[in-house]
Amino acid sequence: MNFAEKRKQQLGVRSLGDMKRSGAVSGKVDPSKFVNGPKDMDCNVVPWTRGGITGWLAGAGSGKTSSVLYALKHILLNNNEGIVAFVSLEMDKAEIAEKWEKATQDRPDLADRFFIVENYDDEGKSKNLSVADIKLELTNIKDVMNVTMHAFVIDHLLEIDLNGGVDYNPVCKKIKDMAVELDSHCFLLSQTTKGKGSGETPVPKDGCFGTSRFEWIVTNIITVFQPLKRVEKECDLAVMGWQYAKIRYKNKNDGAKEGMNYLKRFDFDTEDLVDLNDAEIATFKMYYEKVLELRQNEAKYKSFQFDLGRNIKGKDGKIVRLNDTFGGGTPDSEEM
Repeated sequence: MNFAEKRKQQLGVRSLGDMKRSGAVSGKVDPSKFVNGPKDMDCNVVPWTRGGITGWLAGAGSGKTSSVLYALKHILLNNNEGIVAFVSLEMDKAEIAEKWEKATQDRPDLADRFFIVENYDDEGKSKNLSVADIKLELTNIKDVMNVTMHAFVIDHLLEIDLNGGVDYNPVCKKIKDMAVELDSHCFLLSQTTKGKGSGETPVPKDGCFGTSRFEWIVTNIITVFQPLKRVEKECDLAVMGWQYAKIRYKNKNDGAKEGMNYLKRFDFDTEDLVDLNDAEIATFKMYYEKVLELRQNEAKYKSFQFDLGRNIKGKDGKIVRLNDTFGGGTPDSEEM
């Protein structure tokens, strides 16, 4: 061994070649780190892996919680052992439990592998959980169970206590470190501003409110939205649109493409996400054209649509609903 090699060993300096020869790295993603999420979302050549972060972005009330619970359910279904955790900083454990119960009616046994960390004590007072508090709670769960924690959810970033601070950028870095140390995949939920996400259109990858670092620190960003939001009652079809707004390791063979929108139907009875059938796809196409027309008219004529439906009493004395919508379409409506 020459002098240079000895110095490298003494100082801990290793080239990539050194690390490959020692087995420290292989140059490929370790399959044992794969999370094995739902096949329609975790479908890329470089899938979700433990130690990584998937940012989950949406406007308020657009389906973040239901969609990420869908991901956790399928992670448990696709892994015979191990656990997942949900850190709820906004909703209490009863609300999360109700959503999970509905989504897993066919597999009640999954509840034994699902853990909730909530931000409220037994008296309903906020604990004001910080990143350090969250890390301690998750570490305790993992140590007690002594199994792989495949993934954990933080819902959501902007509810993490900053101890008087105002900058979420350092928080993003701490969460990344936590995912690596726990050897778990983090789903980091966050809302966006109304200017960047109305709830019916995809949120851009830079849409996270309160931090610029979110976009750079996460491995991928998934945005969820409701493309038929304004005509949902009329068409009797609730759909959730989703897309990868960012894929760090893109490949031509990826199952999901960055910027492409995909659809799932939201089942209100089970709060589960399911594939659309042919009839539902046809309904979506027809009503989405109407959504586009309404949106175009609103921008062009500043004419919004109003629900003027009311209950009336028929000749037999029964109350019936008279559906009536007005506006949202013509130059005449602008002049009124």
